Amino acid sequence: MGDLIDKYANEKGWAQEQYVLACVSRGYRKGIEDLLSNSEFIAQTKELFKDDLFLIINSYMFVWPQVSRIAVYAGVSESAASEIYLKYTMKMRYVKSIQKIMDINLCLCLEYADAVAKAKEEAHYSTLVCNCRAYIREHINDQIEIGHIADALKYSQSYLSHIYKKETGETIYQRVKIEKIAVAKLLLQYPLLSLSDIQSKLGYYSQSHFGHFFKNETGMSPREYRTKCGRKLFASYQTADKAILCTETIVGPEATMKITDMENFLDWSSRYAEGKESERIDYLLSCVRRGKSSEIEKEFADLTLAHEMEQILHDNIELTREIFQYIWPQVALAAIEGGLRKKQAMVIYNSFKRKSDQSSTFGEILWLNKRLFLEFAEAVAH
Repeated sequence: MGDLIDKYANEKGWAQEQYVLACVSRGYRKGIEDLLSNSEFIAQTKELFKDDLFLIINSYMFVWPQVSRIAVYAGVSESAASEIYLKYTMKMRYVKSIQKIMDINLCLCLEYADAVAKAKEEAHYSTLVCNCRAYIREHINDQIEIGHIADALKYSQSYLSHIYKKETGETIYQRVKIEKIAVAKLLLQYPLLSLSDIQSKLGYYSQSHFGHFFKNETGMSPREYRTKCGRKLFASYQTADKAILCTETIVGPEATMKITDMENFLDWSSRYAEGKESERIDYLLSCVRRGKSSEIEKEFADLTLAHEMEQILHDNIELTREIFQYIWPQVALAAIEGGLRKKQAMVIYNSFKRKSDQSSTFGEILWLNKRLFLEFAEAVAH
């Protein structure tokens, strides 16, 4: 496993993961397609995982809850995010090849990105304006003309421009610039792309043209932005010292997450979104980030919490285990955000996942959930 971890780090796997998460948070589906559909990326992934289906499945099962949480933070409802997660988890149960698994992962990330983009605009603007912005995002790599958008949406240029300006207070051309700058900043944070790659991806004929546009809008050149701002997001993922392959969580074929009861899971996700469960989880995650184990103790000491969990889950051990294994990667991520090294976080996560797989009573799983939150918080504090 150590050699695999070093290889994954050297190939900047963590930078790629963080880039995908950043794309989801912006609703930038094109960035996800460009990376996950890239032939070199696909070849590297197949070489890394060989024919080990369980290894790659469990790596995605660790990453997907993080993608879901990022989407929720970006405005997608808890219930909608859970339904997407459930749908693709069910699909994963029937795959027979590495390529199919990668295809499913791509579709999941794209669906979350689309849900984020839709959530950001649906509440504020008409269908026409939403479709106009969607066209801009989907063609961000091209030279975008208002006439192209109008033709695609089957409206006149004058009508489209009028309605767009009336609803948003900005022109379509201004929105194109805003989107291109936002994507340029995102791409500049991705260390595997050269300035020439970025210029080409955004539809500019030359680096000088792109550089002039970027500096005019931001006050600094693309190179200056990358130096001052761009490497922060990925800097901690570029050395083997700080990298740990998420698939260290693997404990064998039986560890693959299975959603055994679709109706129960959707019922839980709906109640989770509508009730206090979501607020509690967010509060507990904030305690983990701050290393506040005493606050976690107080929250779990509230007997109403245990009673509500029992009512929601009806002593269903399998459902409880699966729900907690959906939440626990989010706890690990919160601890990493609080300063815990990724390698240490994965050791803790791996330990509790194994214990959960071996637990046989509802009470034992509830106890493990409490202990996991506490152990992560204590690790952050130290």
